[in-house]
Amino acid sequence: MIVTECSPSYENEYLKSNPEPRPGPCLSFHESQPATEIVQVGLMCNKQSLVWHVGGNYEVEYPADKGYPVGGQDGEFKYFMIELHYNNPNNLANIEDNSGVRFYATKKLRPIEFGVFTVGALFDWNTILIPPGMDNFENYYYFRKPCTDEILGNSNQVNIFGTVFHTHAVGKLATAKIVRDKKEIDFIYKNEYFDGWKQDYQFFDKDVILKRNDNIKLTCHYNTRGKTNYTMGGPSAFEEMCQMNTMYYPRNKFFSRCKEAFNFETWKIFLRNLDAFGDIKLTSESLREGFIPEDLLKAKLTPKLKKKIQDFFVNAMRTEMIYEKILYFFL
Repeated sequence: MIVTECSPSYENEYLKSNPEPRPGPCLSFHESQPATEIVQVGLMCNKQSLVWHVGGNYEVEYPADKGYPVGGQDGEFKYFMIELHYNNPNNLANIEDNSGVRFYATKKLRPIEFGVFTVGALFDWNTILIPPGMDNFENYYYFRKPCTDEILGNSNQVNIFGTVFHTHAVGKLATAKIVRDKKEIDFIYKNEYFDGWKQDYQFFDKDVILKRNDNIKLTCHYNTRGKTNYTMGGPSAFEEMCQMNTMYYPRNKFFSRCKEAFNFETWKIFLRNLDAFGDIKLTSESLREGFIPEDLLKAKLTPKLKKKIQDFFVNAMRTEMIYEKILYFFL
């Protein structure tokens, strides 16, 4: 369950010429499925405020001195959108659900207004692609200097006081660290016994400080020992994610997320190298952007190929995504 803020454009533009949208599918996967009202509105309502995962807290109570601002002066958001993800692999019919969120608000404002930002992997196949039969496949993603500069604005630092971390079923260990002057100096999150079916909010006894020029390094470890097919990045229960929602102050209402993706040109070079060394037999179809590299998925998964895939995910060039900005980094 994901609760997102709707930007003022939802009220000032969309609702001026449209009624409130009806519930509907969040994604449109095929040209035969035209974009629903919810898909259109989702472009205006995409800043995550609250998430709930299977096994998570049924009640989330923020620290007594901190509050999440809603409404008020012009330029602030006044609407939430709720997105629910369902897993129904047997296509059972006539199932009803009444899930939702109850908010408790007050006009007695708390002294500290906090915000939420999201860091991690863009969930698609070219950013998360985990071979089967792996005891420990490691992916890491950065929140880099441009992201830090963006969230800090004119401040010298922000204080992080809580997180909720998210993977799916094969996630087994997760960490998030502050990197300063190329040294890992502090944990934001550390769970060596991570359970994808129990993901809850954690609030800290002591704030973690994010300063200008700092990075955040997010690391997800996966165990696919019992699987026979590759696990790809995506929102479904059979796919994977690596993401952390982070609560911080002072709040920057213009900042919501910074995610990393793998550059497709880097994938092309990697696939061509695998072909040159006989690890896979490459066809031109595998080099078309947006196409899943079937030649890799069909190849015999030798220990050497597993190591090459792991090394690729450690060393590949990344694309940093901040809002609509795109920044390239060579690692």
